[in-house]
Amino acid sequence: MVSQRAYLYDRFVSLNDRFTDLLNHRTKQKLMIEKTFEKKWADNRQRLLQEDEEYQRILRSYRKHNWADALVAPAALIGSMEFVAWLGVKSQVLNFVISLVLAIVFFFVFLYFKAVRVSRKTLDEVEQRIKEEYRQKVGG
Repeated sequence: MVSQRAYLYDRFVSLNDRFTDLLNHRTKQKLMIEKTFEKKWADNRQRLLQEDEEYQRILRSYRKHNWADALVAPAALIGSMEFVAWLGVKSQVLNFVISLVLAIVFFFVFLYFKAVRVSRKTLDEVEQRIKEEYRQKVGG
């Protein structure tokens, strides 16, 4: 009876060790495959990003300035000054600070809507999509 228990215990330990070695081997293989893919991605990243239409369109929209951009900052400042004057704030310093804060908020809201008009995705999201497509293509 004792020898059978000892045999079963030894057998269990042996199978457990084999299973652990197999899992460790597969984990090491996955890490090696991931490192290989990351190296390939680093080598080809610029080329792949330059070839993607959506990525280039968003990138151009970040760099592109038009006549509306030149009008928004002064219009936001004038509009916020008129709004504060309408509120009837008596202190000139407080008037200026409130106007400046409102102008900055209006300007950033404009930039947000300008970016959303081009695409709802960010450059990072598009880059992740391109990276995943490349991963599928190379099998990494």
